[in-house]
Amino acid sequence: MDNPTNQFEVQKDINIKNEMKDEVFQRVFLMLFITTYLKFKQNGSVDIDPPAIRAAKENWIGIADNISFVGQFLFDFEITDQEEDFIKSSEISEWITQQVLGITVQKFTNELKKHCVLKNFTNVKSKLKKLNGRPVTVWVGLKRINEMTHAAFF
Repeated sequence: MDNPTNQFEVQKDINIKNEMKDEVFQRVFLMLFITTYLKFKQNGSVDIDPPAIRAAKENWIGIADNISFVGQFLFDFEITDQEEDFIKSSEISEWITQQVLGITVQKFTNELKKHCVLKNFTNVKSKLKKLNGRPVTVWVGLKRINEMTHAAFF
């Protein structure tokens, strides 16, 4: 500000354009962003999207921001935590595409792993399983909810 009027306003640096051209200034300024972000993350802080971003996301993918990707997944799949239950990884990929979530399979599976850790599910994991003599990547501890059972709830 040219003329600060309270303790929360600071005097404008009239030489800032010249300072920003200096390589040392640029490095220190960038390091300021990086260290501040790292402290933010280390203190357990969570990024919160601005309301305009949340509204655009809801408009784009058609769900409220308070329903997580895993929450949506649980409408169609169940976490059994049983080794004998499994779904193919390709089913997860197809489900993400059908739901138009706008995320990668990797992003979703990271969220699923985090959910399982928080809920103490210990057997949910990705692994190779032989199906019809061929190795297929599957997720154990998950199963698709029967369409008839699912329809009975609604």
